[in-house]
Amino acid sequence: MSTVPEARPVPLGDFYRGTCDDSYTPSDTELRQWCNFGYARNHCAHFPSDTGPDAVRFAIAEGGAVRFVLERDHRPFAHGTFQPPHPHPAIDRLASAYLAAYERRKA
Repeated sequence: MSTVPEARPVPLGDFYRGTCDDSYTPSDTELRQWCNFGYARNHCAHFPSDTGPDAVRFAIAEGGAVRFVLERDHRPFAHGTFQPPHPHPAIDRLASAYLAAYERRKA
């Protein structure tokens, strides 16, 4: 039996490979199971223990602004629109990856 989840759309458009808390590089299995889909809380030892969001979703708004929704427990936690860069470094890195994937797919 395979441990790779069945095919499903990747939120950032492609699998995103980065680091957690600026020091840990997740394995391919961790990337497939949690990192690229959110909701790693209680599954990954590197997930922040704060009360912040479990996942972030992006969309492109008019004028190149980025819309985002932060989710916690599968519900909206916060939302907004910003012109990059976002003041939170992790959200900015994810938004940059999303924008790059968006531009590749438009081309």
